[in-house]
This record gives sequence, C-alpha cells and structure tokens, in this order.
Amino acid sequence: MIAPFRTLLLPLLIALLLLPLTTHAAKIYVQHEALHTALIIPAQFVYRSAPELTSLDLPPVAYIRFGWGDAYYYGNFDRHSGAGLTALFLPTSSVMEVTPIEDPQLLPGNILAIPATAMQIHNLMIEISATFSRLYPEQLFELRRTGIENRRYYRANGNYHLFNNCNHWTAQRLHFLDFRANTFNSMLAGSLMKRVAAAIPSVPTHP
Repeated sequence: MIAPFRTLLLPLLIALLLLPLTTHAAKIYVQHEALHTALIIPAQFVYRSAPELTSLDLPPVAYIRFGWGDAYYYGNFDRHSGAGLTALFLPTSSVMEVTPIEDPQLLPGNILAIPATAMQIHNLMIEISATFSRLYPEQLFELRRTGIENRRYYRANGNYHLFNNCNHWTAQRLHFLDFRANTFNSMLAGSLMKRVAAAIPSVPTHP
C-alpha cells in the first residue's frame, strides 16, 4: 500500500510546488497615452526577477513603469520641431523610461490590466532588464530626468524607427506573458490597445 501511495503523492507535491508559478499572481498594466504605450509592473516582481535593477534607486512604490523610445525625442522637452520625423524615418538610438507608480488606475490615458503568473512576469522582467544598455549588470547609464512623475531615462539597446517603435517594443514584451492577442500590426498605439482589449474583454478600461 505504501508504494502506490508514494506514487500518487509525488505528482501532487510537484503540482503544489508549481501552483504559484502557474496561477495568476498579479496584473500587468498596459498604458496608452498619446502615441505611446508602456508596461507597468508590480515592484516586488521587478526586483525579485531582476535584482540588478535595484541600482535604479527608486522610491518605495507599488509599481514601476517601463517604456522604450527614441533617445532624443522621448522625454526630452528641449527637442526641436523636426525631432519626431527624424525619430520615425531615420534609425536612431533609444532610451528606457523608468517611472515609479503608486496606482496605475490613477494615470492618464487608457489603461488595460492583464492577469499574469509569477513565471510569466519573471520572463517578462528578464527581457525588460536586457533592454537596458550596460557594461555590467548593475551599471545603468542615466541620461536625464523630468519633474513629471519623477520619470528617468536610461540608455537602451536597439534602434528606434518607424517599423520598430515604442508600440512594437510593448507588443513584443507582451508575448513573454504568453499573450494571445494579435500584436503583429502594432505600429499605432490605438491599434495595439484594441487587440489587447479584445483578448481580455472582461478587463475594464478608463478613458
């Protein structure tokens, strides 16, 4: 009787151990503001999966927003009038925006919430951390800060252009959540958000 019991017990123990990794642990938020989209992640998962990002030295908050964009245009209030066109049609260097967020639901723009497992968030954070340009894991190159929401901008990997813009970046990271929305046509923020909303119809949005 003992041997069959052990045979049944082992799969049960394995299932219990894997349960936190395969059940929805938290919500990831997608924010759409103007022409831009960004991802908002619970801070505890950020530091747990990417401890090297503690070097960001952010104030203690519940969430952290990550966005990717053109190095000159994104978050730069001294940009010239043609900076937007240059960013679209000529490959340029890129930056990562990092902003401490207390409550995503109080942010401007359109907000969508995607339930995610601990493992999905872990995979997503590994990819987000890899977007930062660095010489070694803890060394991040801060380029500028703004007084708006305490936003910070860091040197990032990848070239920004019309066919690889901030919304493409967001769509590609959603795939690390095993997200099934069709994000192929994600050049425009509105198109991407419609596809995300269609895949999670029960999740409310606010204007």
